[in-house]
Amino acid sequence: MNKSNVISLQQSVSEKYSSLARSPSSIKETGVSRAFLNELVAKHLYENGILDLRELVDKVALEWNVLEEVISDLRKEALIEVKGPTENTTGLRYSLTDKGHLFARKAVDKDGYIGYAPVPIEEYRNIIDAQKVHSEIIDKARLTEVFSGVVVQEKLLNQLGAAVNSNQAIFVYGPPGTGKSYLCGKLSKVFSSHILIPHAIYQDGAVVQLYDPALHQAINYEKPSAENVLKNTFDQRYILCERPVIVSGGELSIDQLEVQVDHNTKQFHAPLQLKANNGIYIIDDLGRQRVEPKELFNRWIVPLETQKDYLTVSNGKRMEVPFDVVLVFSTNLNPLELADDAFLRRIGHKVRFDYIDNEEYVQIWKQVCDEFDVNYSEENIGYIFNQFYDRFEMPKLPCHPRDLISMALNHESYECGERKLTNNALRNAWLNYFINMQCVDDEKSAFTYKFDVV
Repeated sequence: MNKSNVISLQQSVSEKYSSLARSPSSIKETGVSRAFLNELVAKHLYENGILDLRELVDKVALEWNVLEEVISDLRKEALIEVKGPTENTTGLRYSLTDKGHLFARKAVDKDGYIGYAPVPIEEYRNIIDAQKVHSEIIDKARLTEVFSGVVVQEKLLNQLGAAVNSNQAIFVYGPPGTGKSYLCGKLSKVFSSHILIPHAIYQDGAVVQLYDPALHQAINYEKPSAENVLKNTFDQRYILCERPVIVSGGELSIDQLEVQVDHNTKQFHAPLQLKANNGIYIIDDLGRQRVEPKELFNRWIVPLETQKDYLTVSNGKRMEVPFDVVLVFSTNLNPLELADDAFLRRIGHKVRFDYIDNEEYVQIWKQVCDEFDVNYSEENIGYIFNQFYDRFEMPKLPCHPRDLISMALNHESYECGERKLTNNALRNAWLNYFINMQCVDDEKSAFTYKFDVV
């Protein structure tokens, strides 16, 4: 991103988000208890040794005026001492006294969170409501723009568009390799707005870390200087992100949908659906999880009906959090074998992904050829159709062109030392791509075999 784009984005950020989440100018406006902030600053000093006010601003994400209130409290209690500036620092520096070390150690033992100041749960609910994923109406033109260059049937695209606007869960099903995960993952791009995600949320002294750099895509913008945190920007306890798209596969367990507790660090981490708020959560490979589908479905009944979720945090406390998620169930199995009619009725949209026709197959083949920088040949495509798909009545999947071309190029690189598509290489790729084959493989005999797609 060049400098002019960064500046332009900063102006946009200032205008739109500063009113949504205004930076607090006092401890009261943070919505967090005075005692908690005192402990948080003490823990930062305990972890880092000596910090000046600018460094504390960066670590706690609160404006100078707020931190000066905290420092005043800590000084009155003789928990910190003031040191003069050095050549490499600006202004006064602060460190813990012996009494302060004991105070901080007890705070860490009680709650291991050391990070940005959290956002109170009440404010978080308001932010989620203001950024609802369905606040934008997605029309056909927008969906067509996002999926330009993607080979997808218009009927299927129209079904997905209606489903995204429905404010209901979506059930997508069909054979493996039909593009369910790929197309659903692109749905987040139909939303033009960015969202604010808090680093952590707070209720009654309990902190749950929410922002996850592995799952949330932060937006690059010019941040204000420490002296101007309060001016022309939003509350720095939030980070500006793309709307999230979070995918869980067969590894999903029921406990991942509850607050995660690290007993070694005494820190709490948000479950997947909370991290997906204001975005999309895709449960892929439904029916392959270690948890029974019925138990997994039952977990979503209350959130889907009330748009609220209830999580257990420290000491058995319950936290009511908003549930603003486009929830997508994706499976290769028969939906009627996974869920009963009562639950399926709660899901307004069921979208079937199916095999593709010859024209769609050729379009994808050409795209893959361009991507791999090899020449498209009608002879190659005719050979694949006539010798394999037509002869064995093999259904065509969107994943086939990429997989077959890639394997064929690997074969030619090994045999000839160059990347090119030949009929022989494609034949080799086909024979290596499918399993459970009983075949007669010679130049004069036809292939006769049964197979399953890998």
